[in-house]
Amino acid sequence: MVPVTRRTGSALIELLVAMPLALLLAALAVQLFVVQLRITHESSARISNHAMLEHATAMIAADVQGAAATDVESWTDTSLIVRAPLLHATVCGTPAPRVVDVLDADPTHPLRSITFGTVQAGDVAALTLGDTSLAGMSVLARDTLERRFVITDVSSSGAACATSPLRLHGGGTPLRITLATAPQEPPELGSPLTVARRTEWRSYRASDGAFYLGRHDWNGTAWTTIQPALGPLLPNAQHGFRVRVLHQDGTPLSSMSSNARFLELHVRTPRTGVAATGPQFDSLTARLAFRGGR
Repeated sequence: MVPVTRRTGSALIELLVAMPLALLLAALAVQLFVVQLRITHESSARISNHAMLEHATAMIAADVQGAAATDVESWTDTSLIVRAPLLHATVCGTPAPRVVDVLDADPTHPLRSITFGTVQAGDVAALTLGDTSLAGMSVLARDTLERRFVITDVSSSGAACATSPLRLHGGGTPLRITLATAPQEPPELGSPLTVARRTEWRSYRASDGAFYLGRHDWNGTAWTTIQPALGPLLPNAQHGFRVRVLHQDGTPLSSMSSNARFLELHVRTPRTGVAATGPQFDSLTARLAFRGGR
């Protein structure tokens, strides 16, 4: 029988050598996992922020892109008041001097889901008066033919447009709109009518101390409670929300002009939970053309 030799000392030495190597490999694996986790978290935060920025920009675009430059009432670096279109309609009847019956010109428009759904007193109706055969006339020239009237009452009336041939081609229930003053001449059947509502977008500081991009509208007598659309934003001093109206050549305007063509929006929102050495915010710049802008 061959005696068994015990190598206790050698095994202990091998274990002492292997343990630091195993710990080193474990530390490298943990570090790699932490780096990958941080990259994944940063990517997720960036994707989430950009989704919110794009959603807020789409909401502002729905308010602005159907508006003419003359629909911008005022703006500052951090706010914008615009008459936002909420209904594009066709005149189908004029039963009284101050009453206009209309049909929704585009009831299935995809933007309808993120704009106002109903017309109310205090909204403004823009009517194109005169000959409706405006072929060849520029959008800006057509805008000069518009006359605006404050709406005092609106109802869904079965009697509206009852005898109009346009009734067969319209969508939804016709509206009967009462204006505060009568047009100098009644609009022709088939004339376009746009209803708009005063809407304000602005950066504001909420009760939690953070800044948000909010939206509210004019109900005819007062501004409604502002509702946050995006946030938190960077503070105003860091241009969390910045508004500029641009000339047709791209230079900023300090007051409204007939040469205003674009609205430029710049939004910055902080990126939470990222390393101090990385980017601290995500941003999006959008340039929206007014109706007739090019």
